[in-house]
Amino acid sequence: MRKFSCMKRTHPLPLLFLLLLPFSAHAQQTARVSGAVKTTENEALPHATVRLVDRANTTRVYGGSTDEEGKFSVAVPRGNYSMEITYIGYRKQEASVQLDGHVVLPDILLAEDSQLMDEVVITAKSITYHADGYIAEIAANPFYKNYDLDQILILTPGTNVVRDEISLYGKRVSKVYVDGREVRMQGRELMQYLRNFNGRNVRRMEVVAAGGVEEDASSAGSSIIKITTVKLDDGGMLTAGQSSNHNSYIHYNTTNINTRWRTGRWSTYLTGSFVKGNSLSSRSLENFFHDSGIRLSTESSSKGHVPGNILSTLGIGYDFDARNLVTVEGSFRSRRNRSRSVTDTRQWGVTGFEQTTSGISHGNNNAKMYNLSLNYTHLFNEKSSLVFTADRLQNDGEKNQENDYAYISGDSMQYRNRNKEKNLIHTAAVNWERSLREKDKLTAGIKYTDLSTKSNMDNLLLENGIEDEMASYIDRYDYTEQVYALFSKYALTHSAVNANVGVRLEHAVISPRSAINPERNRDQRYTGLFPEVAIHYDLHKEKGHRITLQ
Repeated sequence: MRKFSCMKRTHPLPLLFLLLLPFSAHAQQTARVSGAVKTTENEALPHATVRLVDRANTTRVYGGSTDEEGKFSVAVPRGNYSMEITYIGYRKQEASVQLDGHVVLPDILLAEDSQLMDEVVITAKSITYHADGYIAEIAANPFYKNYDLDQILILTPGTNVVRDEISLYGKRVSKVYVDGREVRMQGRELMQYLRNFNGRNVRRMEVVAAGGVEEDASSAGSSIIKITTVKLDDGGMLTAGQSSNHNSYIHYNTTNINTRWRTGRWSTYLTGSFVKGNSLSSRSLENFFHDSGIRLSTESSSKGHVPGNILSTLGIGYDFDARNLVTVEGSFRSRRNRSRSVTDTRQWGVTGFEQTTSGISHGNNNAKMYNLSLNYTHLFNEKSSLVFTADRLQNDGEKNQENDYAYISGDSMQYRNRNKEKNLIHTAAVNWERSLREKDKLTAGIKYTDLSTKSNMDNLLLENGIEDEMASYIDRYDYTEQVYALFSKYALTHSAVNANVGVRLEHAVISPRSAINPERNRDQRYTGLFPEVAIHYDLHKEKGHRITLQ
């Protein structure tokens, strides 16, 4: 009989893998490459992009950006890599490197590319730095017109994309906004969405190195990207494309479409993506534990299948007049993933061969997301505006995982996990903004967020066909969170100094509810006051040298 319990018991050998294998593999497999990127005149190039692609598996991409002194250091698994150094306006440097330990490279010198220099001058002039980061005027820069947005992210200062994860000055980007609406996606799904836009669709991009009082306290200090699209006059534009990512391990096809149209006071836009493909991977690991004398040999292979993921967004806008603008947007996402993996492990002890473990794992991951948002903007005049936004997001997901283990002794273990989850997020916010001087700005706002999660979990563990009642359980878990916030911020610019001063007052109520842990079912409340002070001083604007105090 299944009991309501959260305690779990596992077989000793899988537990040994969980506790020891990652540490041993990490110690034996990690390498590091370090160096510095400079111009041919021996001047440091800060925020140059460094990428390393594993020659044995081109889906494994690592990298980062150089620091203010042009230096970089990247940790990777040992192997043979193609290394690429890029910096806008300079010729790309490529090389093959074999990494078996810590390799320190001689200074890497980049030469100016005369064909790009005119465009680079335009790029430099279209980027305006402020205390939080900078604003890049994309539509005004012809350099960007032939690039998709995911490529533009790589070309702008300090940003980097590695394995579909966006980083800014070495920190992972936690939020992306498009026309004031948060894009609640991450990883490959986010990059798939951004490929729907190119330099002709985007008016500007604001890069925030560290989120301030405008963001929730839980997101404070994280990197943020804000994208504003082009507002058309009467007429429209259509962009469409198809891309493929093929190698020995993956085979994915992606189709993108982006159409925008405006007639009179009405405007509409539609973006969509469809992804389908397969993946295959295999690996072998040898691990020796000196303390116990145990040696493990593991061979594993996995297959993944994406039968067809859909991402679509439809927006409709209406301008009551030049000062009152309304946009309603709806989006739908469907994600389906199938996976199967096989693992064979042999264990040798001090006395010799001990046992063999064979495992098969099947996984299904399905999710559907529905999003509806409203945006109303009132322009008091050229210097002052008020924006109201409301958003509803529903995410329905289901995960099924099955693991079967067989041992040479004849023992067996089966683990089944089924999890259905429903997430609802409601937000409402009002933001007021006013320019006080040519470059100074005062902002203030209020925000309410309501999050609710309902999860049904069913776990079953069988050892030799007999149910383990301590590790098998059914649970219904509900979680709600309400956050109320007020904030105000003043940003000023004077000569080479940029500064932000702000404060955020936030109150939250958190309510967890669990069937198997009723003793923890109590509300939690907190109220916090969060100040923000950031000062930046430009030592050399053309070279990007700055001093920051936060």
